[in-house]
Amino acid sequence: MRLHPLVANSALALFAFAASVALAEGALRVLGVEPLAELFGGRDVFVRASADPEIGYELVPGASGAAWGTRVRVNGRGFRGPEPRGDAELRRVVVLGDSIAFGNEVPAGAEFPARLAEVLGARDPRFEVLNFALGGYDSLQELAVLERHALAFAPEHVVIAYCLNDAGIVSTNREYIERVSRYRDDFWVRRSRLVQFLLHRLDQRSHAAFLHEMNRPERFRELSAGRIDPIAADERELRALMASAADWHPSDWYRDEARVGRIRFALRRIAELSRAREFEVHIAIFPWLEAPGGAYPHAAVHAIVASEAARVGFAVTDLADPFTAAGLESLRAAPFDRVHPNAEGHVLAARLVAERLLSAE
Repeated sequence: MRLHPLVANSALALFAFAASVALAEGALRVLGVEPLAELFGGRDVFVRASADPEIGYELVPGASGAAWGTRVRVNGRGFRGPEPRGDAELRRVVVLGDSIAFGNEVPAGAEFPARLAEVLGARDPRFEVLNFALGGYDSLQELAVLERHALAFAPEHVVIAYCLNDAGIVSTNREYIERVSRYRDDFWVRRSRLVQFLLHRLDQRSHAAFLHEMNRPERFRELSAGRIDPIAADERELRALMASAADWHPSDWYRDEARVGRIRFALRRIAELSRAREFEVHIAIFPWLEAPGGAYPHAAVHAIVASEAARVGFAVTDLADPFTAAGLESLRAAPFDRVHPNAEGHVLAARLVAERLLSAE
């Protein structure tokens, strides 16, 4: 019995589709493509939602393994590095920051806080450096981590490893935690490389869309409500710096009064804590690792951050000039990575910050 042409064509199309899917699935497996592993990147072992909404996400105590281009060991207190020492006479230095201070893309032990511990420890073995940084943390999250966790260690110094994108919302880790939870339990996602591949591509698009939405001026102000300090109309020097900031990311963020006001809020709160708990604050401003046409485009941003830090009495080490002298692009952890310094950059930063800390004694 002959099939109706429409049925026959539909069956043929369905067969062709199924064959294409099977071929794509087989090709991905033969080529060793593992999109789900790329999506997780090891982070699913290390990151969890925080009970504190101001922090949002945090490291899993005791986790260890590979992630973020390095080997990571999380101590029992929930931050990267060895267990804190129990000596009564310790001189503790707390480092706050994001993926730069955490040590993305450099070998374990080469990250800025570990190098800082080496330099300070050579001068005085009582120094202990605690690394409370985590990728994607912004100024408000760093403030919350200091308040909720780091102050329990009674630091003598707090070092803020400032990245120029701290003025924005740059992490999708909260969203990532939710996705990982869904994917881990989904039958087809766990078993089909093709499904994983398609989801990974969709995730890349949703990642960009999420960050764009979070950083829209109206949305940013809404999310930061109550945590933006005003900038007075007669603060002409600051306003001139903001107006001169390049229309080049991330400098363009510093043309926005709300973003600078949020940085001001975070630094003011840290300054209040420093007076109440008697610790010194030092801010190290890491440059964006680019110099198009031979000129560094973000000098105005460094001046804005330095002036805001000095305004509340913080010591400042601006790393732009020494990094430029060493070669900004030569200090990249990867050829197209404008954010993360390589091991040489971490050593240079640690040496300069240590010199500043020790010279104040």
